[in-house]
Amino acid sequence: MKGIAMRRIVVLGLALVALAGPGLAESPAPRITRPDWAELPSAAVIAQFMPQAARRGDGGKALIQCKVTRAGRLKDCTLVSETPPGEGFGAAALKMAGKFKMKPKTLDGAPVAGGVVRIPIAFNPPAEAPAPSAP
Repeated sequence: MKGIAMRRIVVLGLALVALAGPGLAESPAPRITRPDWAELPSAAVIAQFMPQAARRGDGGKALIQCKVTRAGRLKDCTLVSETPPGEGFGAAALKMAGKFKMKPKTLDGAPVAGGVVRIPIAFNPPAEAPAPSAP
């Protein structure tokens, strides 16, 4: 009788492990709240990715979330939000993600991958040149 009870416990334990699956066993990547940037997009790069709405004079914002590689590059970026919706600010921010680079996180002096960073990006319309002053 003792062997049957033990076998049931083992089978129950295996069933629980199977139900947990690989997703529950992995812990989520830690959120990086104060990124240490090695490279940021220049004004010229931002202008290159500027959505048409901003070129027309409308500003907007996007919030993207990305995983950070061992080299400090961003990958698997997703759009969290954009304002105003549907005006291209989110798509522009996602295209620009490759222009960011963080200083790599290290463990015992060696770079390691890990972490998720959220990046707010504001697209402001280009400033108009000031009118020349009268002599």
